[in-house]
Amino acid sequence: MKFPILVVKNKINYDISDDLNKFKAWFSRTPLEPEFYFLDTEFSGLTVKVFKDNWYGLDGIKPMVRGTGKILQHAFKAVIFFYELGDTDWKPGMGVLGAWTYYNDLNGAVFIEIPSKLAWEQSDNLYRILTHEIIHAFHRICWWSGYVTDDSMDLYDKEWEVEAPDGNRARNLAYLTANNLWGTVGATSLFWRVFQALAALIPVLQRKIEELKALKEQELKVEKVEKGLVERFCELIKTYEGWYEGSLTYRLNNPGALRWSPFQNETKGGFAYFNTYNDGWRALIHQVTIAGNGESSVYSPEDTILDFFRKYSPPSDGNDPSAYAEWVAHELNLELTTKIKELL
Repeated sequence: MKFPILVVKNKINYDISDDLNKFKAWFSRTPLEPEFYFLDTEFSGLTVKVFKDNWYGLDGIKPMVRGTGKILQHAFKAVIFFYELGDTDWKPGMGVLGAWTYYNDLNGAVFIEIPSKLAWEQSDNLYRILTHEIIHAFHRICWWSGYVTDDSMDLYDKEWEVEAPDGNRARNLAYLTANNLWGTVGATSLFWRVFQALAALIPVLQRKIEELKALKEQELKVEKVEKGLVERFCELIKTYEGWYEGSLTYRLNNPGALRWSPFQNETKGGFAYFNTYNDGWRALIHQVTIAGNGESSVYSPEDTILDFFRKYSPPSDGNDPSAYAEWVAHELNLELTTKIKELL
Protein backbone atom coordinates (compact mmCIF):
# COMPACT_ATOMS: atom_id res chain seq x y z
CA MET A 1 0.00 0.00 0.00
CA LYS A 2 1.31 3.39 -0.98
CA PHE A 3 1.94 5.83 1.88
CA PRO A 4 2.73 9.29 0.41
CA ILE A 5 4.68 11.59 2.75
CA LEU A 6 5.42 15.26 2.17
CA VAL A 7 8.75 16.25 3.75
CA VAL A 8 8.84 20.01 4.40
CA LYS A 9 12.30 21.41 5.16
CA ASN A 10 12.35 24.87 6.65
CA LYS A 11 15.79 26.49 6.35
CA ILE A 12 17.51 23.09 6.58
CA ASN A 13 20.80 23.74 4.77
CA TYR A 14 22.36 20.33 5.43
CA ASP A 15 21.66 16.92 3.97
CA ILE A 16 19.15 14.79 5.89
CA SER A 17 18.79 12.16 3.17
CA ASP A 18 20.71 9.57 5.20
CA ASP A 19 18.11 9.64 7.95
CA LEU A 20 15.28 9.63 5.42
CA ASN A 21 16.75 6.62 3.59
CA LYS A 22 17.01 4.69 6.86
CA PHE A 23 13.48 5.73 7.67
CA LYS A 24 12.29 4.46 4.29
CA ALA A 25 14.06 1.12 4.84
CA TRP A 26 12.46 0.87 8.30
CA PHE A 27 9.03 0.79 6.62
CA SER A 28 9.78 -2.78 5.49
CA ARG A 29 8.44 -3.79 8.92
CA THR A 30 5.00 -2.67 7.77
CA PRO A 31 2.82 -3.42 4.73
CA LEU A 32 3.18 0.23 3.73
CA GLU A 33 5.33 1.59 0.89
CA PRO A 34 6.45 5.17 1.59
CA GLU A 35 6.60 7.70 -1.24
CA PHE A 36 8.49 10.91 -0.42
CA TYR A 37 7.68 14.33 -1.83
CA PHE A 38 9.64 17.44 -0.84
CA LEU A 39 8.94 21.11 -0.20
CA ASP A 40 11.44 23.75 0.96
CA THR A 41 10.14 26.72 2.96
CA GLU A 42 11.70 29.87 4.38
CA PHE A 43 9.48 30.73 7.36
CA SER A 44 11.32 33.06 9.74
CA GLY A 45 10.94 34.03 13.37
CA LEU A 46 9.31 30.80 14.51
CA THR A 47 7.86 31.05 18.02
CA VAL A 48 7.13 28.34 20.56
CA LYS A 49 4.57 27.66 23.25
CA VAL A 50 3.98 25.06 25.94
CA PHE A 51 2.15 22.06 24.49
CA LYS A 52 2.16 19.78 27.52
CA ASP A 53 3.63 20.18 31.01
CA ASN A 54 7.13 21.59 30.39
CA TRP A 55 7.31 20.47 26.75
CA TYR A 56 7.38 23.09 24.00
CA GLY A 57 6.38 23.04 20.33
CA LEU A 58 5.91 25.53 17.51
CA ASP A 59 3.15 28.11 17.82
CA GLY A 60 0.83 28.40 14.80
CA ILE A 61 2.96 26.51 12.30
CA LYS A 62 0.18 24.38 10.82
CA PRO A 63 -1.74 27.35 9.33
CA MET A 64 1.52 28.64 7.87
CA VAL A 65 2.19 25.30 6.15
CA ARG A 66 -1.42 25.13 4.98
CA GLY A 67 -1.03 28.62 3.58
CA THR A 68 1.61 27.48 1.08
CA GLY A 69 -1.24 26.03 -0.96
CA LYS A 70 0.86 22.88 -1.55
CA ILE A 71 -1.03 20.57 0.82
CA LEU A 72 -3.73 19.24 -1.46
CA GLN A 73 -6.67 17.59 0.28
CA HIS A 74 -5.94 13.90 0.91
CA ALA A 75 -2.87 13.95 -1.32
CA PHE A 76 -0.62 12.82 1.55
CA LYS A 77 -0.93 10.46 4.50
CA ALA A 78 1.62 12.46 6.51
CA VAL A 79 3.23 15.91 6.34
CA ILE A 80 6.54 16.09 8.24
CA PHE A 81 7.80 19.60 8.96
CA PHE A 82 11.52 19.81 9.77
CA TYR A 83 12.78 23.13 11.11
CA GLU A 84 16.18 24.34 12.20
CA LEU A 85 16.37 24.39 15.99
CA GLY A 86 18.25 27.68 16.02
CA ASP A 87 15.56 29.50 14.03
CA THR A 88 13.11 29.74 16.96
CA ASP A 89 12.74 31.84 20.08
CA TRP A 90 13.29 28.74 22.23
CA LYS A 91 16.26 28.99 24.59
CA PRO A 92 17.95 26.39 26.80
CA GLY A 93 16.36 26.37 30.21
CA MET A 94 12.84 27.06 28.94
CA GLY A 95 11.94 23.36 28.95
CA VAL A 96 12.03 20.61 26.35
CA LEU A 97 11.47 21.47 22.67
CA GLY A 98 10.02 18.25 21.36
CA ALA A 99 8.75 16.64 18.18
CA TRP A 100 4.97 16.46 17.94
CA THR A 101 2.38 14.48 16.02
CA TYR A 102 -0.79 16.57 16.02
CA TYR A 103 -4.16 15.18 17.06
CA ASN A 104 -5.94 16.99 14.22
CA ASP A 105 -5.21 16.54 10.53
CA LEU A 106 -3.79 18.95 7.97
CA ASN A 107 -6.00 18.63 4.87
CA GLY A 108 -6.40 14.91 5.54
CA ALA A 109 -2.76 14.22 6.45
CA VAL A 110 -1.20 13.58 9.83
CA PHE A 111 0.92 16.64 10.68
CA ILE A 112 4.29 16.07 12.38
CA GLU A 113 6.79 18.76 13.41
CA ILE A 114 10.41 17.87 14.16
CA PRO A 115 13.16 20.24 15.37
CA SER A 116 16.51 19.57 13.70
CA LYS A 117 20.17 20.46 13.89
CA LEU A 118 23.27 19.14 12.15
CA ALA A 119 24.54 17.14 15.14
CA TRP A 120 21.25 15.25 15.30
CA GLU A 121 21.45 14.35 11.63
CA GLN A 122 25.03 13.14 12.07
CA SER A 123 24.04 10.91 15.01
CA ASP A 124 20.91 9.43 13.33
CA ASN A 125 18.76 11.12 15.94
CA LEU A 126 16.39 12.33 13.22
CA TYR A 127 15.91 8.71 12.17
CA ARG A 128 15.00 7.82 15.76
CA ILE A 129 12.48 10.66 15.97
CA LEU A 130 10.96 9.82 12.58
CA THR A 131 10.29 6.20 13.50
CA HIS A 132 8.77 7.27 16.81
CA GLU A 133 6.46 9.93 15.39
CA ILE A 134 5.27 7.91 12.39
CA ILE A 135 3.90 5.23 14.72
CA HIS A 136 1.94 7.97 16.48
CA ALA A 137 0.70 8.83 12.97
CA PHE A 138 -0.44 5.23 12.37
CA HIS A 139 -2.52 5.42 15.54
CA ARG A 140 -3.98 8.80 14.55
CA ILE A 141 -5.19 7.40 11.24
CA CYS A 142 -6.83 4.50 13.05
CA TRP A 143 -8.53 6.86 15.51
CA TRP A 144 -9.85 9.11 12.74
CA SER A 145 -11.26 6.01 11.02
CA GLY A 146 -13.21 4.99 14.12
CA TYR A 147 -10.82 2.34 15.47
CA VAL A 148 -9.67 2.89 19.05
CA THR A 149 -6.04 1.80 19.45
CA ASP A 150 -3.64 1.86 22.37
CA ASP A 151 -0.77 4.20 21.49
CA SER A 152 1.96 3.28 23.99
CA MET A 153 4.90 4.88 22.19
CA ASP A 154 5.42 7.46 24.91
CA LEU A 155 6.32 4.86 27.50
CA TYR A 156 9.72 5.39 25.83
CA ASP A 157 10.96 1.88 26.63
CA LYS A 158 14.05 1.18 24.51
CA GLU A 159 13.37 4.53 22.84
CA TRP A 160 16.99 4.98 21.82
CA GLU A 161 17.20 1.44 20.42
CA VAL A 162 15.20 1.75 17.22
CA GLU A 163 15.76 -1.88 16.23
CA ALA A 164 15.04 -3.37 19.68
CA PRO A 165 12.67 -6.35 19.34
CA ASP A 166 11.19 -5.61 22.77
CA GLY A 167 10.98 -1.81 22.60
CA ASN A 168 8.11 0.60 22.07
CA ARG A 169 8.29 0.47 18.27
CA ALA A 170 8.18 -3.33 18.09
CA ARG A 171 5.34 -3.48 20.62
CA ASN A 172 3.19 -0.95 18.79
CA LEU A 173 3.74 -2.52 15.38
CA ALA A 174 2.87 -5.94 16.78
CA TYR A 175 -0.26 -4.48 18.32
CA LEU A 176 -1.30 -2.77 15.11
CA THR A 177 -0.80 -5.93 13.07
CA ALA A 178 -2.72 -8.01 15.62
CA ASN A 179 0.02 -10.58 16.16
CA ASN A 180 2.75 -11.01 18.76
CA LEU A 181 5.65 -11.98 16.50
CA TRP A 182 8.28 -9.30 15.88
CA GLY A 183 9.14 -9.20 12.21
CA THR A 184 5.97 -10.96 11.11
CA VAL A 185 3.94 -8.03 9.87
CA GLY A 186 0.70 -9.25 8.39
CA ALA A 187 -1.16 -7.07 5.90
CA THR A 188 -4.56 -8.59 6.70
CA SER A 189 -5.06 -7.36 10.25
CA LEU A 190 -7.92 -5.02 11.06
CA PHE A 191 -5.76 -1.94 11.53
CA TRP A 192 -3.75 -2.31 8.33
CA ARG A 193 -7.05 -2.72 6.48
CA VAL A 194 -7.82 0.81 7.65
CA PHE A 195 -4.91 1.99 5.51
CA GLN A 196 -6.12 -0.10 2.58
CA ALA A 197 -9.59 1.41 2.84
CA LEU A 198 -8.20 4.94 3.01
CA ALA A 199 -5.85 4.27 0.11
CA ALA A 200 -8.82 3.29 -2.04
CA LEU A 201 -10.49 6.62 -1.29
CA ILE A 202 -7.48 8.88 -1.79
CA PRO A 203 -6.98 10.05 -5.42
CA VAL A 204 -3.64 9.79 -7.10
CA LEU A 205 -1.53 12.88 -6.44
CA GLN A 206 -1.21 13.74 -10.12
CA ARG A 207 -4.98 13.70 -10.57
CA LYS A 208 -5.34 16.10 -7.65
CA ILE A 209 -2.78 18.43 -9.19
CA GLU A 210 -4.69 18.45 -12.46
CA GLU A 211 -7.94 19.16 -10.64
CA LEU A 212 -6.31 22.05 -8.81
CA LYS A 213 -5.01 23.47 -12.09
CA ALA A 214 -8.48 23.24 -13.61
CA LEU A 215 -9.98 24.97 -10.57
CA LYS A 216 -7.43 27.78 -10.77
CA GLU A 217 -8.16 28.24 -14.46
CA GLN A 218 -11.87 28.47 -13.68
CA GLU A 219 -11.29 31.05 -10.96
CA LEU A 220 -9.14 33.15 -13.29
CA LYS A 221 -12.22 33.58 -15.48
CA VAL A 222 -14.14 35.20 -12.61
CA GLU A 223 -14.45 38.94 -13.08
CA LYS A 224 -12.15 40.80 -10.71
CA VAL A 225 -14.19 43.34 -8.75
CA GLU A 226 -11.23 44.63 -6.78
CA LYS A 227 -7.46 44.57 -7.15
CA GLY A 228 -4.45 45.06 -4.96
CA LEU A 229 -4.25 44.45 -1.23
CA VAL A 230 -7.96 43.79 -0.73
CA GLU A 231 -7.96 40.96 -3.25
CA ARG A 232 -4.75 39.46 -1.84
CA PHE A 233 -6.19 39.78 1.67
CA CYS A 234 -9.31 37.91 0.57
CA GLU A 235 -7.30 35.21 -1.21
CA LEU A 236 -5.51 34.50 2.08
CA ILE A 237 -8.84 34.32 3.93
CA LYS A 238 -10.06 31.87 1.30
CA THR A 239 -6.98 29.68 1.80
CA TYR A 240 -7.11 29.78 5.60
CA GLU A 241 -10.81 28.92 5.64
CA GLY A 242 -10.00 25.68 3.84
CA TRP A 243 -11.08 26.16 0.22
CA TYR A 244 -10.61 22.92 -1.70
CA GLU A 245 -12.85 20.66 -3.73
CA GLY A 246 -15.43 19.05 -1.46
CA SER A 247 -14.86 21.33 1.54
CA LEU A 248 -17.74 23.15 3.24
CA THR A 249 -16.71 26.53 1.79
CA TYR A 250 -16.42 24.97 -1.68
CA ARG A 251 -19.87 23.34 -1.47
CA LEU A 252 -21.45 26.60 -0.35
CA ASN A 253 -19.59 28.74 -2.96
CA ASN A 254 -18.51 30.69 0.12
CA PRO A 255 -14.70 31.18 0.03
CA GLY A 256 -14.76 33.44 3.09
CA ALA A 257 -16.89 31.13 5.28
CA LEU A 258 -19.24 34.10 5.77
CA ARG A 259 -22.14 33.61 8.17
CA TRP A 260 -24.35 36.07 6.29
CA SER A 261 -24.14 38.35 3.29
CA PRO A 262 -26.59 40.55 1.38
CA PHE A 263 -25.53 38.64 -1.74
CA GLN A 264 -26.37 35.16 -0.41
CA ASN A 265 -29.08 32.90 -1.76
CA GLU A 266 -29.87 31.29 1.61
CA THR A 267 -28.27 30.04 4.83
CA LYS A 268 -27.14 26.43 5.24
CA GLY A 269 -25.82 25.08 8.53
CA GLY A 270 -25.23 28.56 9.86
CA PHE A 271 -23.22 29.72 6.82
CA ALA A 272 -24.17 31.75 3.75
CA TYR A 273 -24.87 29.79 0.56
CA PHE A 274 -24.25 31.46 -2.80
CA ASN A 275 -25.53 30.35 -6.18
CA THR A 276 -22.09 30.71 -7.77
CA TYR A 277 -18.46 31.08 -6.76
CA ASN A 278 -18.52 34.52 -8.36
CA ASP A 279 -21.27 35.61 -5.96
CA GLY A 280 -19.38 34.27 -2.95
CA TRP A 281 -16.13 35.95 -3.99
CA ARG A 282 -17.89 39.28 -4.54
CA ALA A 283 -19.44 38.95 -1.08
CA LEU A 284 -16.04 38.46 0.56
CA ILE A 285 -14.55 41.42 -1.34
CA HIS A 286 -17.57 43.50 -0.30
CA GLN A 287 -17.18 42.52 3.37
CA VAL A 288 -13.53 43.58 3.53
CA THR A 289 -14.20 46.74 1.51
CA ILE A 290 -16.99 48.05 3.77
CA ALA A 291 -14.89 47.15 6.82
CA GLY A 292 -12.25 49.53 5.51
CA ASN A 293 -14.44 52.35 4.22
CA GLY A 294 -16.66 52.79 7.29
CA GLU A 295 -19.89 51.34 5.86
CA SER A 296 -19.87 48.28 8.15
CA SER A 297 -21.83 48.16 11.40
CA VAL A 298 -19.41 45.59 12.83
CA TYR A 299 -15.96 46.68 11.68
CA SER A 300 -14.24 50.04 11.92
CA PRO A 301 -11.73 51.46 9.43
CA GLU A 302 -9.49 51.99 12.47
CA ASP A 303 -9.50 48.25 13.23
CA THR A 304 -6.08 46.67 12.91
CA ILE A 305 -5.61 43.36 11.13
CA LEU A 306 -5.68 41.69 14.55
CA ASP A 307 -8.88 43.56 15.52
CA PHE A 308 -10.47 42.51 12.23
CA PHE A 309 -9.85 38.79 12.76
CA ARG A 310 -10.97 38.93 16.38
CA LYS A 311 -14.37 39.90 14.96
CA TYR A 312 -14.21 37.85 11.76
CA SER A 313 -13.04 34.62 13.45
CA PRO A 314 -13.83 35.04 17.18
CA PRO A 315 -12.49 32.72 19.89
CA SER A 316 -16.10 32.08 20.97
CA ASP A 317 -16.48 29.94 17.81
CA GLY A 318 -13.40 27.89 18.72
CA ASN A 319 -11.05 29.92 16.51
CA ASP A 320 -7.56 31.31 17.05
CA PRO A 321 -7.80 34.85 15.64
CA SER A 322 -4.24 35.71 16.69
CA ALA A 323 -2.75 32.86 14.62
CA TYR A 324 -5.08 33.78 11.74
CA ALA A 325 -4.04 37.45 11.81
CA GLU A 326 -0.34 36.68 12.22
CA TRP A 327 -0.33 34.38 9.19
CA VAL A 328 -2.21 36.83 6.94
CA ALA A 329 -0.01 39.74 8.02
CA HIS A 330 3.12 37.64 7.47
CA GLU A 331 2.01 36.65 3.96
CA LEU A 332 1.28 40.29 3.04
CA ASN A 333 4.47 41.53 4.69
CA LEU A 334 2.40 43.84 6.90
CA GLU A 335 2.35 44.57 10.62
CA LEU A 336 -0.47 43.28 12.82
CA THR A 337 -1.14 46.93 13.65
CA THR A 338 -1.88 47.80 10.00
CA LYS A 339 -5.36 49.29 9.84
CA ILE A 340 -8.00 47.78 7.59
CA LYS A 341 -8.56 51.12 5.87
CA GLU A 342 -4.95 50.94 4.66
CA LEU A 343 -5.84 47.93 2.48
CA LEU A 344 -8.12 50.04 0.28
